[in-house]
Amino acid sequence: METVKRVGIDTNIFIGIFLEEKEKIEPSLAILKLISDGVLEGVVSVISLIEIAILFFQKNEMQKGRKAIEFIKALPNITIVDITSDMVLSIANTKISEKLSIADAVVLSATVKLSSDVFLTYDDDFAKVKKIQCMKPEDYLEKELRKN
Repeated sequence: METVKRVGIDTNIFIGIFLEEKEKIEPSLAILKLISDGVLEGVVSVISLIEIAILFFQKNEMQKGRKAIEFIKALPNITIVDITSDMVLSIANTKISEKLSIADAVVLSATVKLSSDVFLTYDDDFAKVKKIQCMKPEDYLEKELRKN
């Protein structure tokens, strides 16, 4: 039996779904379905939840923000990683070595901390990351389909 793969999920995967971004919604939903079905395990940083809440709160859509957070928290096979003091040095190192924003360094550090196989994102800032393979959801889906 093949081992379940663990994937880190960037904030923009969820935002693509919630904002119904045409080019992102289908592959992002396909990844979440694989996670819900137990084919994959998902890793999400708590900072992603904060970023999503901010997105809706800035638009004065507090209820939508709450529902979005509850949706993510209720997904099966998703681990939400809190920021802990034990992660501080790893986050700082990731920020400097990978030349990322603090938020991106936190998201990536959560993914690496839980030994994810890949980090799924639409953010080009992750293109040169060395710590873990980063790719778009559709590229990951295509790669996995070729294996099977």
